[in-house]
Amino acid sequence: MSGPDEQDIIQWQDALRWLDRAMDDIRAVRVLLRDGIAMQAAFHLQQAIEKSLKALLVVARQDVRKTHDLNTLAELARRHWPVLVAAPFPLSYVSRWYIISRYPGDDDIGPTAAEVQAALPDVESLFSAVIGQVPAALASEAEAIQRASR
Repeated sequence: MSGPDEQDIIQWQDALRWLDRAMDDIRAVRVLLRDGIAMQAAFHLQQAIEKSLKALLVVARQDVRKTHDLNTLAELARRHWPVLVAAPFPLSYVSRWYIISRYPGDDDIGPTAAEVQAALPDVESLFSAVIGQVPAALASEAEAIQRASR
């Protein structure tokens, strides 16, 4: 069995840039939760999911849509990564947190710190599953991103 071709490596290098940003978002969630800033933690949690899904789309050589809707992104990624992206996507509800955190309204009640904290392990699992697919040729780059989480 042969390894990834040159174009696969290029796609994964681009995906690693998305995953590096996703890790930054996960780290931001932890800091913001520690400081009791739930609304911004929710925003970064949504962003970590979005960027992890977009990394999968990059690897699959699909257009990375300019959408923040996690269900839409999950449906697109699932076509290529059905084992990694469950149906229905269990984190799709977090899309609402993006809107609430960016566009205040009279009746919008944001997530609590406890809700964000409860979703964080699922986001970390998704991130780990995605980065776990990185080819061996790029293992050192993937490991560097993962080390940043510690």
